[in-house]
Amino acid sequence: RNPLNGISNNADLLSTSIYERRKLVDTIALYLTSSSSSSPQQLKVNEVAASTTAAAVAVADLRSHLEGDQEAIDAIVQCARYQKVITDDVLLLSRLDSGSTVIAKDAFYPAKMVEAVLLMFEAEAKSQAVRFSTSASFADNTLMEGDTSRLSQVLVNLLSNALKYSDAAKSDQQMIIISMSLLTLGSDSLFLQITVKDNGIGMSSEQQAQIFNRFSRIRRDQNYKGSGLGLFLTKANIQIMGGQISVQSEPNQGTCFTFTVKTKLMDTPTPASTVPSSTVTPTTASSMTTIENERPRSASSVGRGRHILIVEDNTLNQRVLQRHLTSAGFECTIACNGLEAVNYVHGLISQMGSTFEPSSVIASLAILMDMEMPVMGGLEATKLIRDLERA
Repeated sequence: RNPLNGISNNADLLSTSIYERRKLVDTIALYLTSSSSSSPQQLKVNEVAASTTAAAVAVADLRSHLEGDQEAIDAIVQCARYQKVITDDVLLLSRLDSGSTVIAKDAFYPAKMVEAVLLMFEAEAKSQAVRFSTSASFADNTLMEGDTSRLSQVLVNLLSNALKYSDAAKSDQQMIIISMSLLTLGSDSLFLQITVKDNGIGMSSEQQAQIFNRFSRIRRDQNYKGSGLGLFLTKANIQIMGGQISVQSEPNQGTCFTFTVKTKLMDTPTPASTVPSSTVTPTTASSMTTIENERPRSASSVGRGRHILIVEDNTLNQRVLQRHLTSAGFECTIACNGLEAVNYVHGLISQMGSTFEPSSVIASLAILMDMEMPVMGGLEATKLIRDLERA
């Protein structure tokens, strides 16, 4: 029911498919190379050459199409991310207006949190020839307390703007510098201070006076897209965390954002202890990012011989689930609502009842059950299936 998730899931499926086809193309290319180097007696030399040439051209064309497919997938992902940013901004704005915000107290390593956020922008920065530089006045293993989700979102918004308003004319001299330090204000108030500095297009004093307002945008042409809520929400999040934000900028000289958030130092755990890792869940997040050395795995034997009943009324979700599961070797059956699922299970029991107990039949079947469906919902269907199991 979330079209953004649908876009993301289908992009992931396409990426998997393209990865498999690339492997196939490499196999064909390897075969052609070995075949062309041999001299089979069944074929004349000119026939072998012609066949090899034609196949080589076909492989080259297929490679070209694959690259085009990948570009289309990248576009889908970017559109989904952009739309999700706007949607999440509006939802966060609504929560702020209603006062229904809750501050988390997570144990986190600031250095690791920054590293995780930068990883999400690695590909974009590389494409724009922008380099990142980080520094901190404290050790990497310094453990602090804070709301990592909000803090990560603040960094994502500031880095996103820094990349958006980078200066292409500076070529390989473009850089974004993130520095961190600790400030003590008063007798018992400790603040984490983070500075994000770039050498992009910068802003005028008039623009700086407006950037933290709702729906304020520095540029309004098509090259600089956004909702105009990012910095407004950034400031609101920082204030919720007990801090402040300021900006310094000049046209064509870059921009420097400095913000503080309240924090506490925590005892560094012993090696045997476990500490919650900083969980980064920003709006551009990177669940859509594919790392080159972690390509999707091909169809495996994980689910071979195992049966899964998918109970889902949304046809898009049905296809996504079925493709993921069948690629892992599972056998899938689709039910469009709870009643169809109950009837299927009842039929399965009737078919196998002379040999197995109902509980054994149901135990051999995994069911992915949606909650809200027409005709019969997931809760009612689950209750009836459990009744069949106990019969």
